[in-house]
Amino acid sequence: MLPKEKILATKGCILLSLILLNGGIGSRVGADKPKQLIRINGIPIFIYALRVADQIEEISQVILNFPPGWENEMRDLTQKYAIKTPLTFVEAGTTRHESVALMVQHVETEHMLIHEAARPLATVQDFKLLIEHPQDNVSLTRPIPFTVLKKEAGTDKIGGVLDRDLLLNIQLPQKFSTATLKSAHAAAAANGEVFTEDAALVFSSGATVHYLDGSEKNFKVTTLQDVYMAEYVMGGIKEHMKDE
Repeated sequence: MLPKEKILATKGCILLSLILLNGGIGSRVGADKPKQLIRINGIPIFIYALRVADQIEEISQVILNFPPGWENEMRDLTQKYAIKTPLTFVEAGTTRHESVALMVQHVETEHMLIHEAARPLATVQDFKLLIEHPQDNVSLTRPIPFTVLKKEAGTDKIGGVLDRDLLLNIQLPQKFSTATLKSAHAAAAANGEVFTEDAALVFSSGATVHYLDGSEKNFKVTTLQDVYMAEYVMGGIKEHMKDE
């Protein structure tokens, strides 16, 4: 059987690497393990994103990070669940920004995707929207459905009202030109800047970033309540803190 890359080469597909952020410790969930190892309907959270990647022929490589001390556990689980896409494991940095900067150095393709394991409800279609978009730098987003106020610095006063029609809630996955993202991280390092996500980083570097409407189901699992919500959306509630 031909390797995945050889099969795609015969089809003329554009290959992309996927950076899967998986290095958080999940303190807000209150578990005795990293959040991405908590089980939703019996399956570790981070496995859902890898299963989606396995269904997308354009994804030729997944760069997966892990919290310090948890590499063997992550490797064993990817084997147990028979993940087929080639994996590169990278130890997580101390911040999300540092983690991406470390992982992007392992990207082997001209275009790449960034996703986070804490969004287990992202679908193949979510990724396809980005892959098929003609622009290089694109993020999924959601509208802001509530009023957003600006505080007055150094006080307990409201300092202004923001127009929510002009605001976007960033949602992953995202797609970037690999060269653009590497350049943006290099510039941030030179300027001593740290960003909480990469669409803002790339925009701040001077590149154009486009957006697409994402799905309200593709929410981030941050708290224990989010775990229950994800189980409900997926169609069942089971034990989530116990090993099989």
